[in-house]
Amino acid sequence: MGLVSLGANKKRVASESKLTGGKDPTFLNQTKINNMAEILNVSIDLNKIDKSKVQTKDKNGNPFKNGAKYYNLQIFVNDDIDQYGNNVGVCDTQTKEQREAKEKKVYLGNGKRVWSSQTTDHPKEERKQESKPTAKKEEDFIDDLPF
Repeated sequence: MGLVSLGANKKRVASESKLTGGKDPTFLNQTKINNMAEILNVSIDLNKIDKSKVQTKDKNGNPFKNGAKYYNLQIFVNDDIDQYGNNVGVCDTQTKEQREAKEKKVYLGNGKRVWSSQTTDHPKEERKQESKPTAKKEEDFIDDLPF
């Protein structure tokens, strides 16, 4: 087990702190390790969208190029799957005041995680693996032929 000098460690942390904008570099390293990619398929009910929240201007008040319109959504992935096979929820974003007042979220839709870089527990992937023929090795065959 090696020893680390406290002075060198302080210098390392100060140096990393400059690179990370003052955030804890240990936390940033942990988030790098836990990164994963996912593909989610979701459907939303367009009738539930609050039309007054559609954004047509940037933060400076200028219209978006090409007449673009944006709507902010909150998407969350649950650990459990519901009775319809969905594990993804979509709801309208809330302001800080709405969250503090514990206002009920407006659910817009749901969906499924169809792929993740961290797991292989997806039924479609398992079926593909099962259907692949496996090559047998020579030692797997019993040699009972007389010649």
